[in-house]
Amino acid sequence: MGKILKYLFPIFGIVPILAAILHSCNDAGCMDNRSSIPFAQFYDKSNLRTSISIDSITIYGIDQKNDSLIVDSARTLSSVSLPFRDNDTITQFVLQYNYTWNKNRKSNDTLTFVYRPYVFFASVDCGVMFNYTLKEHRYTRHILDSIVVVTPEITNQNVENIKLVFPTQENEE
Repeated sequence: MGKILKYLFPIFGIVPILAAILHSCNDAGCMDNRSSIPFAQFYDKSNLRTSISIDSITIYGIDQKNDSLIVDSARTLSSVSLPFRDNDTITQFVLQYNYTWNKNRKSNDTLTFVYRPYVFFASVDCGVMFNYTLKEHRYTRHILDSIVVVTPEITNQNVENIKLVFPTQENEE
């Protein structure tokens, strides 16, 4: 009986270890969002608590190697995710207003964000991701009134990072 236990013990000792290793090789344990992308909402200049929708807008990145189209001729849009480049410290976007009076695109606005990307270890299951610390922002003011940075630390949390503030017809009069 002692000899049988002597041989069975290593087998039964290895089985739990193998099960633990195989279980840890899948990513089913990671339920978090793995992308750190700045989230921007559009707001009325007269009331920064009131989100608004913008119509006839296209948004794209500047100097992107691949497709940089983020929004293509949206009829109405109240928010947008603006992905930063993790291999650079600056990303620019164009807000193209697709109105008949803006045929030459002279009233388009450009957004410039300067940031510090850094690698963040989330967990064994989720691995690593890039987060960003927003350092500076610049913008043109053709139609856009201003930008308000709500949360300068951009992580994978689903929170508003940026307010894009526009004048509405009511406060232009």
